[in-house]
Amino acid sequence: MKLGIRAKIIVLVIMALVILCAGFVSLLVHEQADRHKELIQQVDRFIHNSSERELSRIHNIYHSRLDGFIKTNPSIVDSFICGDRQNLYQQLQVKLATLQKENSDFFSITFIRKDGTVLLRTARYAMYGDSALDIPFVARAFALKQPQYGLTVARWGLAYRLTRPIFKNNRFEGIIVFVLRPLSGLNLIYDSLGVDTGVLIKKSYQKRIKGVSYPTYGDYLLMEEKGTLFKEISEFPDKQEVAQGLIKAYGKEEYLFYSPVELKNFNNEVIGYIQPVSRHTLQQQKHRLVLKQALTAAFVLACATFIVLYFGIGYLLKRLDRLNNTLESRVKERTEELNLVNQELKKEIRERESVQQELERLSRYDGLTELINRRYFDELLDIEWRDACRHQHWVTVLMIDVDYFKIYNDCYGHLQGDECLARLAQLFKNKFKRARDVVARYGGEEFVCLLPMTNPAEAQGMADALLGVVRGSGMEHCGSKCSGVITVSIGVSSMIPDAYQTADHLISQADDALYRAKQKGRNQLQIYQRKDEYSPRRVKG
Repeated sequence: MKLGIRAKIIVLVIMALVILCAGFVSLLVHEQADRHKELIQQVDRFIHNSSERELSRIHNIYHSRLDGFIKTNPSIVDSFICGDRQNLYQQLQVKLATLQKENSDFFSITFIRKDGTVLLRTARYAMYGDSALDIPFVARAFALKQPQYGLTVARWGLAYRLTRPIFKNNRFEGIIVFVLRPLSGLNLIYDSLGVDTGVLIKKSYQKRIKGVSYPTYGDYLLMEEKGTLFKEISEFPDKQEVAQGLIKAYGKEEYLFYSPVELKNFNNEVIGYIQPVSRHTLQQQKHRLVLKQALTAAFVLACATFIVLYFGIGYLLKRLDRLNNTLESRVKERTEELNLVNQELKKEIRERESVQQELERLSRYDGLTELINRRYFDELLDIEWRDACRHQHWVTVLMIDVDYFKIYNDCYGHLQGDECLARLAQLFKNKFKRARDVVARYGGEEFVCLLPMTNPAEAQGMADALLGVVRGSGMEHCGSKCSGVITVSIGVSSMIPDAYQTADHLISQADDALYRAKQKGRNQLQIYQRKDEYSPRRVKG
């Protein structure tokens, strides 16, 4: 049977339409699958990176903060060594409140004597006299008598501990322990992505938990959780099962499990993992609805196409003629619209580049003093150190500390203290104006100056002048024990690098000289000398 022209056109168009609809549905299904996979990968990367950054941030902050606590609070250390619990408790009240205000993760400070008994624990004063050597972290710190840090399992949950041994006249007197609750990462994941997170710890660590009951999931205890989904889930899938995302149903609800993040303790042992999970029921319903709508639309389109072709081929041909006449004008209009859209896209790109540059600037500079921060300073120091190694020229570092700045804050308030730091920063920038000179805020009231191609004599002159400039600024300091105005102590270190030295040696020597300047009475500079010979320059008054 021969088909007429109308039938041939209808058959060809319907076949093409069926193929097109099938391809569209297939493309839609694959696109949804790809988007789902990409979303899981992005969330996994964010969760893993956030967890690592959070632990790194806590370590970097409190590593130096614990050292600073010990260096700047000799009276607290002496009370600990003497076993004066009452005096130690009184001195800690302001310090503890300040630490908790600076970071909500901070939990407590524990002082453990050399016999292993607790002298004072700020979170639980009743532990006085209890032995702490049954805690593996404490036992390791006592055995090594070296700084220790890492995740541990406490009776109240997951903890991050840092410890420093205390010595007096080369005799071990005990340890000081900072304890933190590292839960900011869970809050960040929940607030940023809306993903619930739980911390699951192996049951083998249950003996460390006393008086607290945690939900059990197989061989793990749910010690921490952010969100409400864990109350709806009766069991967790095996970790090996959750590789790049796993969708699992419990009752009428479906949940998406992201790849877990392993948790390792201070001894590099796996103690558990972080399990992120989100509700997936609504997304699945949306996917099915979109697919159903696409199939319905394809069917309706096929029927409508058949009717239109059957009854209106002639009309359509006439319309095609008319449309052909207006095609050129419409193409022109569309081209103009696309040009406008292109201009908007270029504008948006420029705005995003501007925002990116601003973010990069904020990551490198200190917001209070407008000086570069420590991280950026370390990068510049590395560059100058390698240059000094290649060309064998001098490189100098000045380590600067504001004298009795804590007392200044107590006398005038923290706002006035911030203003004082900002003024000092401006003085330093005005003093060191050479193209390659670098001034940075090193932390708290400490500043550091990097002076490339500056020999010891030049460095001594510049540091001596800086002492006079700071004193000459006339900033009143009623609590200073060396002057009535703001003064600084300076440690100077200069060297021509050799193959056995690193930039850390330069910083360490400057810090050692600064410590000697403070030990000698402050308001002076000390130049690092090999054989422990120091050269003081004190501004009198």
